[in-house]
Amino acid sequence: MKILIIVSLIFAGIFGAQFVHSTEVSTENRAVQLQGIDQKTQVAEQSTNSKLDVNEATAEQLVAVKGIGPSKAAAIIQYRREIGGFKTIDELIEVKGIGQKALAKLKLVLKV
Repeated sequence: MKILIIVSLIFAGIFGAQFVHSTEVSTENRAVQLQGIDQKTQVAEQSTNSKLDVNEATAEQLVAVKGIGPSKAAAIIQYRREIGGFKTIDELIEVKGIGQKALAKLKLVLKV
């Protein structure tokens, strides 16, 4: 009888420890997963917030954008003055020197 009780306690100790360990690991994994989701959300929010407003940007700010040189920056500002501001980012296609490919890239960094 004593042997049965001892064996039972040993099994309970072994399997109980494995259960606790597996719970700790899955809790850690869940925390890492949630942290990853939070980081992706923050990156998306920063991406949206870091876009340059084409209606407020100076020539210097526009030139800092990859794909916009001094002449395109001047053309954007001149067109912006003529139309009273961009209503959509797609209107950039009307600016001389900006085609479909350039517009697609600029949409990633500019906003209205």
